[in-house]
Amino acid sequence: MDYEFPSASKGFEGALYFSRGGERYVLGLCEGNHCTDSKKGKEPGFGMAVLTQLGEDSDGNCVWKTVKELKVPKSAFFQDYADISLHDDGDSWHGSAANDHPIFPWH
Repeated sequence: MDYEFPSASKGFEGALYFSRGGERYVLGLCEGNHCTDSKKGKEPGFGMAVLTQLGEDSDGNCVWKTVKELKVPKSAFFQDYADISLHDDGDSWHGSAANDHPIFPWH
C-alpha cells in the first residue's frame, strides 16, 4: 500500500474490500482523527478513511494505490475509531462506523 501514515503508532483500525466495475478496492478507516495520534488524533469529529485501488507498479507488481482520502462526517463525533461497514442499496452506498471510547455506532 502506498499510503503513508503521519504517525508510526496509528494505522487502519477497520478495513473492507469491495469490487465495483471490475476494479478492486480497499477502504481503510484510520484509527485516530486526522489519521494520526497525539493530541490532534484525539480531537473528535475529524475521522478519515483512505480509499485504495489494486493496480500495478512500473515493474508489473501488484500494489494498492491511494485513490482518495475521505472525511468521516463530523456527526461521528468519535475520539477513536474501531471498525467500518458499507451497504450498497443499488443506488448509493451507506456507511457505518464504530468507536472504542465510549462504544456506540454511527450510521
